[in-house]
Amino acid sequence: MTRAYIGYRRDRRSSEGFTLVELLVVIAIIGTLVGLLLPAVQAAREAARRSQCANNLKQLGLAVHGHHDAKNRLPPSGAYCMSPFGDATTASWGNSCFVFLLPYLEETALYAKYDLNTNGYAIGPSAARNNPMSALRCPSSPMGIWRTFGTDKYAMSSYVPVRGASTGLIPGFTARTAGTSAGGIGSKDGMLFVGSQLKMKDCLDGTSKMMIMVEQSDHLIDTSGQKKEWSCAAYFGWALGAYGGPNDGPWFENYTATTIRYAVNDKNNSGNGWTGGAGGIGDNSGNNCPINSAHGGAHVLLLDGAVRFLGDNMSLQALAQLATRDDGQILSQEY
Repeated sequence: MTRAYIGYRRDRRSSEGFTLVELLVVIAIIGTLVGLLLPAVQAAREAARRSQCANNLKQLGLAVHGHHDAKNRLPPSGAYCMSPFGDATTASWGNSCFVFLLPYLEETALYAKYDLNTNGYAIGPSAARNNPMSALRCPSSPMGIWRTFGTDKYAMSSYVPVRGASTGLIPGFTARTAGTSAGGIGSKDGMLFVGSQLKMKDCLDGTSKMMIMVEQSDHLIDTSGQKKEWSCAAYFGWALGAYGGPNDGPWFENYTATTIRYAVNDKNNSGNGWTGGAGGIGDNSGNNCPINSAHGGAHVLLLDGAVRFLGDNMSLQALAQLATRDDGQILSQEY
């Protein structure tokens, strides 16, 4: 006698899970959602990095103002520290603007390691050379943190002071410029130049129309299409400021500072590639490396402490005016 089973038969399909087709559909949907969300996530991260970069310059602006309050003068872009300050009786190396700002960047202990009565290059302590201060580093920069020279290692800076602008960029104004021994053009039309000891009141065009520091945080492209870590602060890092002797006047080599000569984000010489040398482009006292960044524009610090974001369409004339303290003209382009 066959026993009868009372109840219902379980649906075999209900215990077998998803089919391959169903899994592929789910994976495709997830991939599509990730593809849609990823650009938004990347944009949010870049916005945060860009905000941090602007804040870095803001902190440098506060340090500049702190220096002015304490010393009754602005720091130079680079200078000899032996007496008399800012001059050199023999060929010597000098410290950068950032060395003079250390006490106002909460780096008093590091500043104390300097002996400002001796040759600036020789006394640059390894604690400074090997210190990649976060305040000097753009978080969006693709360039390396370190640069090596021989057996020494130097921390780079994403920001550099502005010495002034090249001649011929402002109609009707004669720029105070001259060639430099390392190639390129130097200037003393700005507020921070080699050996300068200017005060706020010396900015005749107004502190809100005077930029004193700019970004140089992205690669430049040479004639072969290769990316180069060229900037005004690349060769010896952020601590070295200048080199020259008593016969060099104000035009000796100025590391860690730029003279405006090219447009914002002109990273490849308008498509031709940079060759360095006399064009003022390179990593060894490249006096004319352009304002640049990976932001699609670049930040600049004004003398009044404000940080502005300049687009790639900023004209060279307007850049030169922003870099010049006394051209006496209405700014040709707003920013």
